[in-house]
Amino acid sequence: MKKSVLILALSALMAGGTCTVSAQSRGTASKTITTTKLANVQETREVVESYMLDAGYEMLVMPTVAEVEVIADSIGAGGSKSYSHKTFEGSARLDGLTGREYTVEKLVEGKRMYVDFEVLKSLVIYDFCRETDADLIVMPQFSARHKTHKVTTTDADGNTMQVDEPVEKDGKYVMIVDMIGYPARYTGFRVGNANDGWVKSLFRQGRISSEEEALHVENERITKQK
Repeated sequence: MKKSVLILALSALMAGGTCTVSAQSRGTASKTITTTKLANVQETREVVESYMLDAGYEMLVMPTVAEVEVIADSIGAGGSKSYSHKTFEGSARLDGLTGREYTVEKLVEGKRMYVDFEVLKSLVIYDFCRETDADLIVMPQFSARHKTHKVTTTDADGNTMQVDEPVEKDGKYVMIVDMIGYPARYTGFRVGNANDGWVKSLFRQGRISSEEEALHVENERITKQK
């Protein structure tokens, strides 16, 4: 790996003295500043300033392009492949447990208690990839619900009734997760080149640039002020 290093040496002439700065120096320089506060009276003070200039370098990394290949169920005559979605079973979980039950932290917002489904989804996808020896899950379909049990309570009129209540374990909610999807792997890694420009264009379709977004926000602000 080659690195290009640019070293700068600066020399500045400052009022009251000369200060020279180089990439090899981390010392201090003095300058005398003379100010006049009253007629015929001068006050002189010494100021010590420290300068530091480090050598810098930049390294550009070429983009890597890869393909996504869905794992086939079988390969027939002539190389034809068949595919089907897989169902998450929870047989290779990182926490050592099995099954589709997860304990999730309870989040509180006012009087409302809820769970972060995005965090739960990430955990399940990770375990799903371990289970199917995949790098990612294509088109995952995710469903999660509270595990509940029956509890006896009374209504406003004092009548006994049974209701479903979320199951908790160690102060966390117990969630039951269902997920299906197509396990896949990354393959065909190579260095990107100018011919891959269409990938960026495709990725940016439907997106707006930061300049366009800023203009949109400003226009909304002006409209609200009218």
